[in-house]
Amino acid sequence: MIDKPNGRIKTVSTEDSLSEHERLAEALDRQFSEIFGTEADGRFFVDMLLPKPPPVRTNEAELSWRPTVIAGGASKTGRETGVSQRIKVVRARTAAFDVDAQNTFTEICPDELPVKGGQDIVDELNAQAALCAVRVGSKDAHSPAAVWIAGEGRQPMSRLDGYDNADVCWPVHAVPGTPGFRLIDGLPPVTDYDYFVWKGVEPDMHPYGACYHDIGERMSTGVIEYLKSRGIDTVLVGGLATDYCVRHTVLQLLRAGFRVVVNLAAVRGVAADTSEAALREMRQAGAVLTAGAAELEAAS
Repeated sequence: MIDKPNGRIKTVSTEDSLSEHERLAEALDRQFSEIFGTEADGRFFVDMLLPKPPPVRTNEAELSWRPTVIAGGASKTGRETGVSQRIKVVRARTAAFDVDAQNTFTEICPDELPVKGGQDIVDELNAQAALCAVRVGSKDAHSPAAVWIAGEGRQPMSRLDGYDNADVCWPVHAVPGTPGFRLIDGLPPVTDYDYFVWKGVEPDMHPYGACYHDIGERMSTGVIEYLKSRGIDTVLVGGLATDYCVRHTVLQLLRAGFRVVVNLAAVRGVAADTSEAALREMRQAGAVLTAGAAELEAAS
């Protein structure tokens, strides 16, 4: 939660916002050069993920929130990071959401979209699920002939024009029938989840959030409706990656009216800077951040 020691208000200028975007764009350029061995349009991608905000008035304590991100996910606890140290949930009204916890986003698949430490989130995902009445999950499920696949002069992470539901070129990843499509070892089989979402099946669609099949958020995957039908009002979220599919899913759940808790020990991100920005955005939108499942207390 936000600590308000003095209630002072400070104005954030547009110049400050632009500086933040420049910093994130440069960080993405470096990160993707290391991963893919090629340059990416970092400025475009930051603008796409984190639209430049207008000047806003915000509490000074919010401005000082800068979590120390480890592998784009784990963070120090304490007021200075905006992390709640003890959170109570009601088991019967709480669901766990495993977002895209697949090999494709781990170092197990180095030629796809590897996230450092991605395979290390399994224990935390299982621990948070043990506190919940419902467990739901999602997977990317992409065609090897998708229109957004990089190659033939199209670099990974470059802008893709001409499609309503695909906006960036990506390496081939999460193809059904391949090792990358599988859930990370240690997670339950898909059939043991209460509800499951496969997204991005159409070759001209590459959504990020797990609640809608399209980028415009008009075609529901049904998970929001399912959770509401089960009487769920709180969702514990973990998965991959913090700064992309986890971020979009959390924001979609918040807009649907759920209380959302992001388990920092159960997420990892592509880059530290964009993960910090995504966590900050999620928190400011209403999400609660917790350091791990041990900080959660479930009541019957």
